[in-house]
Amino acid sequence: MEMVADRYRRRQAGEDVPREYEFRMLHKDGKTRVFVNMNVGLIDYRGKIASMGTVKDITERKRAEAALQQRVAELSALFEVSGALRGATTVEKMLPIVLEKTVEVLRADTGAIFRVDERTEELVAWAARGRLESLLGLRLGPIDGVCGYVVQTCAPYPFADLAADPHTGERVKPLVEGVLGGVCVPLFTGERLVGPLIIGSYSPRTFTEGEVRLLTAIADMAASAIHRAGLFEQLEHRVHELAALFDMGKMVTATLHIEDVLEFVAGAAAQTLHAEASYLFLWDEREARLVLRASQGFYAEEDVGRIKRRQDEGLAGWVFLEGKIANVPDTAVDPRWKRKSEYEAALASKVARNALVVPLIVGVKTLGVLGVVNKIGAPVSSTALRASFTEDDQSLLTSLAGQVAIAIENARPR
Repeated sequence: MEMVADRYRRRQAGEDVPREYEFRMLHKDGKTRVFVNMNVGLIDYRGKIASMGTVKDITERKRAEAALQQRVAELSALFEVSGALRGATTVEKMLPIVLEKTVEVLRADTGAIFRVDERTEELVAWAARGRLESLLGLRLGPIDGVCGYVVQTCAPYPFADLAADPHTGERVKPLVEGVLGGVCVPLFTGERLVGPLIIGSYSPRTFTEGEVRLLTAIADMAASAIHRAGLFEQLEHRVHELAALFDMGKMVTATLHIEDVLEFVAGAAAQTLHAEASYLFLWDEREARLVLRASQGFYAEEDVGRIKRRQDEGLAGWVFLEGKIANVPDTAVDPRWKRKSEYEAALASKVARNALVVPLIVGVKTLGVLGVVNKIGAPVSSTALRASFTEDDQSLLTSLAGQVAIAIENARPR
């Protein structure tokens, strides 16, 4: 009531004090209520100057105004994110935009978006900002960590300290130190899970119910946009695949020299699958060795015809003997990959991170192997595993291998 008394004294002193003002009082129920005082001015009350006015409880009106302002802010934020997404044409471009705008509109300090690897069902960090950039490229099991928990529960999960959270594993704890109040939400489109989105602050913070609702709305909108972009990319990939197979067919029928066909296939494999390098080994019956017959971006040109492998040596040997596809997300942890620095030095990146190798088969006979190395566009991190080649990549490389195998068999003397 001190404010009411102050207004009275000031008005009595001749000041032009606003006649209407708001103040808060603690109600007997223990809750704070908002009132508006409408003062009609000074009056003579039994020979004394007094201030007369009316007081009205406007608590519900203020709550409604606050709710409306919050809704306007949410819609403005969604409009801003939607506008940013319209400028992105691929999933790869879309994810960083979604994350940047989400962190911005919710006034967070850091964040990350994980995508589900449909081949392995792992969660892969494809976009990150702030301290959570240490997670970029990290692969988690479908039930691992806070993100895995959100995927399993399909519900938002708030946390007070990410490193200390009971769901955070020992491997991840040092990567998320200092990320305090935050929220993780799933990105769903229909019944399809795209992945989880996580944001956090560097100081203690509890996200409000309205902020979590806004984050969920952004996640739903982003998931739908990402899904549509993914479908378009799949269509483009299929068109690209058919074009590559058509070009391969023309090359096989128009070229008499098998060496030209092999060189063309190596180049087509790297270009079509967006790989850094490729190679092709054929089995030499006379030498009982796999011999390098074509390469692009991996081995040096003078190595073609010179490099020879036993049929049980390395990843190429395993694929040749087993007659099976080998898709290796991380060559550093696969014992079948025999690292040879003198060969990998020919790579632009100087190291083979991942590889996809398929057998060249005609009927029941395996003629050799065709492989690609280092998927271009996969997330890269010095501390985490990398994404590798997809099932679509496997299908395309297998189709290329089938055509070249037939060409090789037909070119051999009868």
